[in-house]
Amino acid sequence: MKQKLADKILKALETNKLNPNRYFGNGKHWYNYHLVATELVWARNFCDGYNLDFYEIDEYQRKNHIARFKLDFEIDYDSHCGYYHKPRLQEN
Repeated sequence: MKQKLADKILKALETNKLNPNRYFGNGKHWYNYHLVATELVWARNFCDGYNLDFYEIDEYQRKNHIARFKLDFEIDYDSHCGYYHKPRLQEN
């Protein structure tokens, strides 16, 4: 299930359907999940990535933690596009 969720996240990031900046703090609903994003900062004003916590919501509106991923971006070079940030997802 976690691999299926990871594939869904990467596809959403590549098609710009998921923006981690919108899910800070208490989080919001994303598809059938409650998503909370935490910014990882290792130097002043420099974002190193995000922790993404996913919760499944049952019929009583209780949240059950199902997965945590670390999202960071590696800089890649393409001869057509130049430099771009390629999303990389790791399970915590």
